[in-house]
Amino acid sequence: MREKRMIWQEFCYDLIEAREKDTTEDVYQELVESNLRQLGWSKVRGEICPKERINVGSHNQIEPDITIKLSDQPAFVIELKRPRNAITPRQEQQLLSYMRLRKTSFGLYKTYLPRYGARTSPSTQLRGRSLSICSITILLADKG
Repeated sequence: MREKRMIWQEFCYDLIEAREKDTTEDVYQELVESNLRQLGWSKVRGEICPKERINVGSHNQIEPDITIKLSDQPAFVIELKRPRNAITPRQEQQLLSYMRLRKTSFGLYKTYLPRYGARTSPSTQLRGRSLSICSITILLADKG
């Protein structure tokens, strides 16, 4: 298996390309899933679960973009938007609702934002558990 650092650099390269091309959310999701497999998660083992339906009440369903499972239990959810999308409070709430329904303490909102660092929202209490949303930002000077 290739060195994780090189795989991560290629992941970042792909994300930059996606932003430059302003890819659709579906294409972006395929790209992210492919890179998650390169980092060691597996669809075959049931660790990468795209668009897994969650029942809400008796008639409604929602679908987080990606649920990552470990030992067949949801570990975290990933909400994807087009690479040039800017996060809104409503989108952050969407991820929080997915986290609550999946009973996970961590969620990742993935888009490509033109700034450095990571943004973590204030934790929210849910039945004695703390939930955090982390928006990871990747900014490289160039693709080389």
